[in-house]
Amino acid sequence: MSRLFIDVDDTLVIWDYSDPGLSDQYRPNTVVIQFARRWKQFHHDGKIIVWSLGGFDYAGEWKQKLLPFADDHLGKGPKMRIEEGDMFIDDDPLPWYRHLTIHPDMLRELPNG
Repeated sequence: MSRLFIDVDDTLVIWDYSDPGLSDQYRPNTVVIQFARRWKQFHHDGKIIVWSLGGFDYAGEWKQKLLPFADDHLGKGPKMRIEEGDMFIDDDPLPWYRHLTIHPDMLRELPNG
């Protein structure tokens, strides 16, 4: 089974502190969200897992808010063995899964097809 791990901060959620008057200092990364939806269409039995070094509850809040169709969430990073077919979207991946990681900015370059 394929798994897609999506990091929260600066990957799923883009933080913007440039305007202190804003009540919400973030914007959803719609490119990542759209990619996750399309990925799920092609990997019906695959799992999407939202994770964050901010913790289990933090990842769960963002999963519910921005990726309610995701299958699960984790805190403190994916602490499981990497399996064949795993893929990560992360702006700053840990060294042990860097070779399986797509930076979220790379998704902007994909054709809309």
